[in-house]
Amino acid sequence: MFENYYPRSVYEMHVVLFAEPTEFPVQERCWPAALDLAKDFGWEPEGALPPENDPESWPGGYREPCEQRMKHSDASRFAEALERALYRLPDEEDWEDRWPDIEYPDRYFAGKKAKQKLRELISFCRRSWSGFAITGPVRVKRKERLFSEEEE
Repeated sequence: MFENYYPRSVYEMHVVLFAEPTEFPVQERCWPAALDLAKDFGWEPEGALPPENDPESWPGGYREPCEQRMKHSDASRFAEALERALYRLPDEEDWEDRWPDIEYPDRYFAGKKAKQKLRELISFCRRSWSGFAITGPVRVKRKERLFSEEEE
């Protein structure tokens, strides 16, 4: 069921959200989906703070991980919008059959396990009192399976 969303390679790419001393890895393809989902539910980005190391080469925004920062106030509103989205997303694991009209970005967060990951992102955003940096992408060795047979 998850073949379309998780590559079969041993490594996968992650964007890493960093709020000292905590790191929160997000699959590279899910980060833009989370940004779009939050926008769909009313988040209006304030605008990222440019990276300190090379602000001239930064394309702007949050989508490209270039060590730019999301301010705490923006992270709080981002979390609020994602929380509103949780109530719309289906819990069913077989959502493709029951919700054929579900579209990007919702499809990345449908199902109980995916919604739990979204809750963890929301919690991270709320705990980052000084905002967080968006870094990466980094190559992460994946586990045998992201969801074991017992969890499914």
